[in-house]
Amino acid sequence: MAQKSESPKQPAIVPRVPPYTAIDQNSPHQPAVVADRAPGSPVYTPLYHMVFTSNDGTNSILYATSPDGFTNWTLGPAPGQTSDAAPALAQYFVSTLAVPGGQWTITTNLLVLVFVATNSLIQYAILDLTENPNYRAWRFGGSLWRNFGQAVSVCPQLDESFVESQSGRVVTQSTPLIVYYNDSSNRLLETSFDPQ
Repeated sequence: MAQKSESPKQPAIVPRVPPYTAIDQNSPHQPAVVADRAPGSPVYTPLYHMVFTSNDGTNSILYATSPDGFTNWTLGPAPGQTSDAAPALAQYFVSTLAVPGGQWTITTNLLVLVFVATNSLIQYAILDLTENPNYRAWRFGGSLWRNFGQAVSVCPQLDESFVESQSGRVVTQSTPLIVYYNDSSNRLLETSFDPQ
């Protein structure tokens, strides 16, 4: 008689946050969240950053932060943009190395909001995380060329794709952001850019 084989048991998923925990915000679209992961930057406060569209019919994009990602969400400066779709969020770094014998230092640490504007153009805004948190403000970056979309997501390229340039005694590395989106024909497309 053949022995019955048992499949390995999967560990139970025990959430750290109880299901359906409200964070005192409302939105018709899903939020986008990133955890600040740049402790080498000049000003570093570990934070979760969230962007989402308002639920009041204006489709304003709002910004909030939390020290742990599930409690004490606090509204921050509004980006001053609107979107009929869920916004996307990523962190962008530029690092420098003084040669020889130096250490890598993060010289640029930007929070980058990418969104589909009401005219369907894909646009972005940036928040400089190296600035004092009490004085930070979003700055409109512009449109991503002539890319039109319905929905958008964004992420940094993998570390292996660092763009490196050397001038004199300083080496600079930056990682472009990749934007994924669908157009009016539902084609999935991508583009990349370095926020300015």
